[in-house]
Amino acid sequence: MASWNIILDELQQFLNDLNISDPFFRGHTDASWKLKPRLARKLKSNESARGIKTKESRLFGKFMTRGAADIPPSADSWDILVLMQHYGVPTRLLD
Repeated sequence: MASWNIILDELQQFLNDLNISDPFFRGHTDASWKLKPRLARKLKSNESARGIKTKESRLFGKFMTRGAADIPPSADSWDILVLMQHYGVPTRLLD
């Protein structure tokens, strides 16, 4: 079994071969932007974290009603949140 240092060394060599200095990308170039899920970005400035739960619960219910055909019978709430995210519904998941 390879040690963590060997894995890191191999990864660094791979990145060097590809001429990649920074392998991590946040999705935009402005590092000052906060990492917030889309649902949090949709909140008004006077809304609290409780507002996120309230909005997500409402969207979750609508998705369960309207998207029932796309939800597998074995899906749990996390699976449904991932499906919501996939279809562009704002959730607490980081996009």
